[in-house]
Amino acid sequence: MSEDVFHALVGCKVAQKVWKLTEFYEEIKEMAHQDMLSVLQELAMKRGKKDIEQIIAVCWAIWHLRNCFVFEGNMKDPLFPATRAEAVVESYRRIKSGKK
Repeated sequence: MSEDVFHALVGCKVAQKVWKLTEFYEEIKEMAHQDMLSVLQELAMKRGKKDIEQIIAVCWAIWHLRNCFVFEGNMKDPLFPATRAEAVVESYRRIKSGKK
């Protein structure tokens, strides 16, 4: 079975554990039969810019977690990508606003 982007970022058990740690889990879970682009487009219509930034950061953190496992055999706790995504977005916002 080949893995599609939706499965890697939302559908697999590890990704679901990460999403459960966010406020977006229930909403994303309901979109299970869509492709990832459709999910992001639908969320962009329903959510504000700050939420979309956070959702994209969570996707990136899950992708990074997956790659660490696939290519290095290193599996981290699902809490790690959830908190990492929050930290990345917070750092981005601080830099963008000019605060240190």
